[in-house]
Amino acid sequence: MFIKRSISKQGGKTYVSHVLVESVLTPAGPRHKTICNLGKMDPGPKEDWLLLAERIQMALGGQSSLFPDPRVDQAVAKIRERQAKASLLEGSLVLYDMTNTYFEGQAARNPKAKRGHSKEMRTDCKLVAMGLMLDADGFPIGHEVYAGNTIDGTTVKAMLDGLEARTGRAGGSTVVMDRGFASADNLKLVRERHYDYLVAGFQQQRNGLLKEFEDLEGWEAIQPSANKVPVQIKQIEKGDEVFLLCVSQARAEKERAIRERQEKKLVKDLEALAKAVAKALEQGEPMEDKELGERIGRLRERYSRAGRYYLVDRKEGILEWTLKAELRARAEELDGAYFLRTIRKDMGPEEIWRTYIVLTRIESAFRDLKGTLDMRRV
Repeated sequence: MFIKRSISKQGGKTYVSHVLVESVLTPAGPRHKTICNLGKMDPGPKEDWLLLAERIQMALGGQSSLFPDPRVDQAVAKIRERQAKASLLEGSLVLYDMTNTYFEGQAARNPKAKRGHSKEMRTDCKLVAMGLMLDADGFPIGHEVYAGNTIDGTTVKAMLDGLEARTGRAGGSTVVMDRGFASADNLKLVRERHYDYLVAGFQQQRNGLLKEFEDLEGWEAIQPSANKVPVQIKQIEKGDEVFLLCVSQARAEKERAIRERQEKKLVKDLEALAKAVAKALEQGEPMEDKELGERIGRLRERYSRAGRYYLVDRKEGILEWTLKAELRARAEELDGAYFLRTIRKDMGPEEIWRTYIVLTRIESAFRDLKGTLDMRRV
């Protein structure tokens, strides 16, 4: 966000005001989007405008300042009023996602500090989880702090409760969420609360759509932005839902690289484990099944993108592994493929895709929290 001067002339008079804007990326390139007209508020010297905008952005994200500034409070009040009005509009978007960060130390006096799945791979640290709701413009509607061992998908009810408490309205919006929230129970709950949903489907469910992905009819290309590779999309209906099949070449290359990298590391670690099993056997103290199973399980967890394609077993004291060639071949066919699902049948294919991509605003907010605002590690 930043502040810029706006000059207009009307009736022979010149009017000067200041507006809070942000840069947004559109298919036509970067553009300035007005967040709020600051009216007659004096933002001070021009060299202080960027700092003031940063303070406003921090306040919108729930960060209080050690140095209160009435200009910040005034701007936040204007934006909140605008948000409240927008949230009351039927059919508005609510973006929801979660992240977590880690503590350094034991955090013994913090009841929310728990060990869980770290999204930053800090399995050695206790965590705290955060859920964030944004509107379609990227403004925070609300946030919640959860224990570090909270599973993302268990927070949907609390999110809907918080949304209704903040907006004073139940239902009517479209909730946009990532695949971690897309369980059948959660989608049923969203419907029962009279909301629509737009979510990404679970990756393992792509196999049931393989025939549709392979069918060459009905695909169209969309351009994410000027410098991005086009994405192929195709819309189909299943029951009362709309499925949007998507294939991204850039995503395919990324998934293939991750799988190949993990596969090399997995095989190397399996070879090391096989040597350990053989050595224990030579010493007359064979590795117990429980210990071996736990070590194999840890490898499968560490290399989840590759471990599912290998069958590992001990035969006559020797550790062996075989590639599930058919299963991996199917995975290669689906590299870069994913799908979205919604009950909004009034939306076209490109609208569905671009609406879901708005969810990256939350990912950007998380990056700002952990990077720009240096929230990473507590």
